[in-house]
Amino acid sequence: MKNIILYIIALAFITSSATSQTLRIERTDVDTARYGHVTANFKFGIDVYIDEIDNVNSASFQLQWNFGDYVHFSGYKIGDFGDNGTVYITKPKLIPGTGDKFMNVGIFSGTTVGENDFDSPKILHLEFAVSNDIPNRESLIFTFVNFYATAFIDSSQTNVEVSSEQLELNIHSFINVWPGDSNNDGLVDTRDYNQIGLYFEGNSIQNDGRTFKRKNSTIMWTGQKVLVWDNADATFADCDGDGVITVADGMVVFHNDSKTHNEGTGLSGENTTTGLVEYIDESKYKKIPIFSSVTSEYRAITAKAEIPKELKIKAIIAGDLFEGTDAHIIKNINNNNLEFTIGSFDRNFEINKSGIIAYLLVEDEVELTKPILIEEATILNNENRLMPVGITTGVDDADIDNIGVSISNSEIQITLPQLANEVKLYNINGRLVKQSNMKSNLYTFQNDLESGTYLLLIENDKVSIKTIQILK
Repeated sequence: MKNIILYIIALAFITSSATSQTLRIERTDVDTARYGHVTANFKFGIDVYIDEIDNVNSASFQLQWNFGDYVHFSGYKIGDFGDNGTVYITKPKLIPGTGDKFMNVGIFSGTTVGENDFDSPKILHLEFAVSNDIPNRESLIFTFVNFYATAFIDSSQTNVEVSSEQLELNIHSFINVWPGDSNNDGLVDTRDYNQIGLYFEGNSIQNDGRTFKRKNSTIMWTGQKVLVWDNADATFADCDGDGVITVADGMVVFHNDSKTHNEGTGLSGENTTTGLVEYIDESKYKKIPIFSSVTSEYRAITAKAEIPKELKIKAIIAGDLFEGTDAHIIKNINNNNLEFTIGSFDRNFEINKSGIIAYLLVEDEVELTKPILIEEATILNNENRLMPVGITTGVDDADIDNIGVSISNSEIQITLPQLANEVKLYNINGRLVKQSNMKSNLYTFQNDLESGTYLLLIENDKVSIKTIQILK
């Protein structure tokens, strides 16, 4: 793991002359995403170096820190002085009238003065443990007092007095997350939906730091205790508490839409960038439909679909099934796999039929060889329940033989083994070209269609999907 170097500039006064010196503190437990904070319930370590002083053979200092009841000294290791070296550390004590603690430290090389001394040595490694009840969003401050080093300079032993700046670290502890209030402002609305899009897994703004799951997590509207993530603001966007932000967290925003709480104070971490919805001029792009076979009643859905790799996707917009409502979408594309959540904040809106759930906006003309169908869907129904649903991505082999499609130059005839409630025929670009909602097992349409691939959706107790070719 890459160590993060925190430089503390100091002045060293030597008996013969004044020379600039550096006390260097190196975090040993973190990477670049985490160097500036410590986390409740975890240990952290620092290495103490004396830079730019040659022939060092001993050092001493008093180390003071605040939150002494929560940050506990837990151990040490001697540095470059090695097996011959000796370390003296007094038991940490509270400074009267404060919550701060201090301990006195002395380190000796164990070598003869002027022989085998050390240049710019690491003198000591210190370990600390952070209690789980430490206050969140406070500053942990370490102060080095009466810091002295001894070095063999100009053929004599010399004391070097070092005065240093404080080492300050942010504290990440436990907070309450209200599922769906992803920007922690006390209200669940569309802005929370945008915040999830800002931080979901794979997005460049989400750092690679540590995340934490909520224990016994639920999407019910109640404050739920969780340890603050390394990216503090992203903690609130994990609406389902699984430790990962995905488009599926958007379902929880729909679930708890318009609910309020009085703990919300706005984003609390170091990154306070606001998620914004980019305006898209749909007329500048080609539209490719994504078809859904779900007929269960719902107002929001999370689904996956496989898309052609050659597509240059600008955006995803609501499909015909969301006509008449203001739909909101979060998407994530990884290689040729699309995952998206789409839904309406209108609690009275409901979808209960198959069709085009969304459109991909692409820059170039694309000739698809097969339609894009959703898979692995979870819906939010009007009772605010999240439910996985079965997805039909094609017709079972047994059904293929029983669904007859006869195409002539003048007619398209569809014969079914049982009565259907509705039959729809789409071209591969998503235009509904034929439709009948008459209950029947025999449908006849005029064949005035161009040659190409078409998608047949047959609704009864389930949705059957079949692609057909029309050649003229």
